[in-house]
Amino acid sequence: MKISDALEFFKFFLEIQSHEQLRIPRAYHKHIRVSLPQVFHLSDLRGGIWNVSLIKLDDELYFAHGWPKFVRDHSLETGDLLIFSCVNELRFKVHIFSRAGCTKGFIGYSVAPKEEGESKKRKEDDSGHMPDMVGGRTSNQNPRFTVTINKSNIRLNCLTIPMKFARRNNLLDKGSVVLRDSFGTKWPVVLKHRDHPSLFIMNQGWHDFSTDNDLKVGDICVFELLMDEVEASKFSLAVHINNLP
Repeated sequence: MKISDALEFFKFFLEIQSHEQLRIPRAYHKHIRVSLPQVFHLSDLRGGIWNVSLIKLDDELYFAHGWPKFVRDHSLETGDLLIFSCVNELRFKVHIFSRAGCTKGFIGYSVAPKEEGESKKRKEDDSGHMPDMVGGRTSNQNPRFTVTINKSNIRLNCLTIPMKFARRNNLLDKGSVVLRDSFGTKWPVVLKHRDHPSLFIMNQGWHDFSTDNDLKVGDICVFELLMDEVEASKFSLAVHINNLP
């Protein structure tokens, strides 16, 4: 029995929870059809391979023995985003993004584009599956940035967009953007400079988004820029949320 092909799941690295072992999303369990414990092979963009055991503990699945070495070798930090792409029944390719939204540790390397027909629609749930966004195309190569929600984001009803991201993607002259989830729900938000030219924020509309998604201090959000497939001048931000327990 094999793991289904072309499947992905993602995890946010939280040092306090994930340094010694990493829990696999429950919704992904059904795709693992090998006897456990079992040694899996994790590969990175450079082609390096790490042998990591997958174990079952109290109805949960974890990467365990060998995982701490993978963590150390890639200098993983809280807020890093890890995307696990199934290669075969015992191997995952791991794409790592820093909190700044850039591929981590591999300056000069790029993610190879997917072959035509490789991408398949997947349903997002709170288990960590990467979704295909309604009305736009999601890809490991799309520009993105990561934010850990703080008190100001909740109390002041605003969120700062990294200036480097805004400049690089020509957002500074945009007055608004649409935030969307995997089900197609949309939240229009206003973009503006605040108090200082170097501070660029989401303002009006952010409160509705944060309330509807029950955001709390410590939650991690990945904002992924999606370009409209028909009209290139239109864009939106897909938001992947990791709510803390």
